[in-house]
Amino acid sequence: MGEHVSVTENDLAYVQRLLSLGVIQDPVLELGARYGGLTCRELLRGAALHYSTVDLQAGPGVDFVANMERADDLRVFDKAKPFGSILILNVLEHTLEPLAVWIIA
Repeated sequence: MGEHVSVTENDLAYVQRLLSLGVIQDPVLELGARYGGLTCRELLRGAALHYSTVDLQAGPGVDFVANMERADDLRVFDKAKPFGSILILNVLEHTLEPLAVWIIA
C-alpha cells in the first residue's frame, strides 16, 4: 500500500453515488491515506458516517497503521468496531499480493 495515485474526482463521484444508493454502511475504513492527496474523508463525514483510514506508515490523517497484506497486522483493529464498508480506491495495483488485501479487508 505504498505510494499511489490519489483518489480522483471520478472516485469521489462514484462514492457519492454509492452514498446516494445507501450502499456504504457505517463505519467506513479507507485503505491508503498517508500520501497527502484526496481521500473520501470530507464526503463521508459530511454524510454523518464514522470514517477511519489505514496505511503502512503513520502520518497525518492515518488512524491505523497496518500492512493489509499480513493477517497479523489486523490486530490493530481489535478495539475498533467492525467496519460496515471498506473503501479500496487506487491501492490494490500497488501491492505485491492484491488478492491477500482483498480477502483480508
